[in-house]
Amino acid sequence: MEELLKQNPCRYCALGLKYRNKYIPSYSRQECQVCENLKSHERYLKSKRKYRKTERIESFSELLSQTWVYVGYSTRPTHIEAIKSWQVRIVLDVLGKGNFYKTIENGGE
Repeated sequence: MEELLKQNPCRYCALGLKYRNKYIPSYSRQECQVCENLKSHERYLKSKRKYRKTERIESFSELLSQTWVYVGYSTRPTHIEAIKSWQVRIVLDVLGKGNFYKTIENGGE
């Protein structure tokens, strides 16, 4: 079985950058884009998430029936109570673009 990296590999890499006290890859270099250590670390982070993104939400009533939703390309789900505080025109615009996604617990189907 493949070993997953718990610690960010950019911390000790000569190509990694320190930005706001976090180590990030240097995306301008080809080596960082194909780094297996970085890919393994991203798979580890993805496996530790509580929720995962599933299908798109098509209607307003379907959106209100959810508890947690993903908005756009975010890596963290947003609680529906936070979305209820948005202006209606913004919610309808994001819904019209198809940027709301249902969530399920990671490990459950």
